[in-house]
Amino acid sequence: MSSEVNDLEHTLFAFIESSDEAYALFNDQDLLEYCNVAFARLFNAECDFLAGFSFRRLAERCYDTRQGIHIESDDLEGWLRYAQELRRTRQFRSYEVEISGGRWFLFSEQIDKQGRMLVRARDLTAQKQLEGRINHANQKLRHMAMTDELTHVSNYRGFFEAAEAEANRCWRTGAPMTLMLLDMDHFKKVNDNYGYPVGDAILRRIAEMTRDALREYDVFGRIAGEEFAIFLSQANDKVGMQIAGRLIESIADMVFTGPEDGDPEVRVTASIGLCIGECDTPFEQLFKQAEVALQQAKDQGRNRVEVFHMKKN
Repeated sequence: MSSEVNDLEHTLFAFIESSDEAYALFNDQDLLEYCNVAFARLFNAECDFLAGFSFRRLAERCYDTRQGIHIESDDLEGWLRYAQELRRTRQFRSYEVEISGGRWFLFSEQIDKQGRMLVRARDLTAQKQLEGRINHANQKLRHMAMTDELTHVSNYRGFFEAAEAEANRCWRTGAPMTLMLLDMDHFKKVNDNYGYPVGDAILRRIAEMTRDALREYDVFGRIAGEEFAIFLSQANDKVGMQIAGRLIESIADMVFTGPEDGDPEVRVTASIGLCIGECDTPFEQLFKQAEVALQQAKDQGRNRVEVFHMKKN
């Protein structure tokens, strides 16, 4: 029987020695007693060289040589304290580790009753690369779902999601916020008289001009055919009126021409409805009030800015 056990142990040991998966055994003092070639290769070293290394010494070698475990920290002692807080806290633990060269491994640790720790690591690089490609594809699809195809700014869904997130941030910080709705005046006549290619070119140029005029963290989107929305966080009535006024003037000053030589010049105007809210103003209320102001701008002759005046309690 003992001969069979010895044969089995020899077979298992030979398997571990030649395995592509990394194996190591630490004693109860956290010193490396054994590792196979695959484990030593993770640290760009030989098995005999690593024998007797503590976990701390292994980490210090990785940090100094930039080989082995990727320690993304300028504070090695802080990283070691954090790692030691997790190490040996459970009988079994698994976690992903980045290795130098952009490889990823799934490490598992299992502790026996004598305090010895068996470490196993298997290569996850292919899975991580596939995961990265899937995440990139999902991000691209999400971006497409949130972006207006014609103007390449946010569409209705993208604008509302981003604007509501900014409104929540204003609520947390106590900052005022401004919402403006910009609608092109009599734009159906432009499409009827000059064709949709000209109308599309005008919308693209206006979207580009508006985006360039805003701050990096402002939210801008095309929410309907010729209607745009702009959300300004941390913007009071003075800032909102200044931006809206500049946009109205810039659009009125633009001169467009058709795609063919000899096409007449085209000029357009826009109307803007503006609402300034306190930090606790619900976004839905802000939008409805901006719609009221936009309708007032149209009723007052268009090519102008109107502000919704809230009733004070």
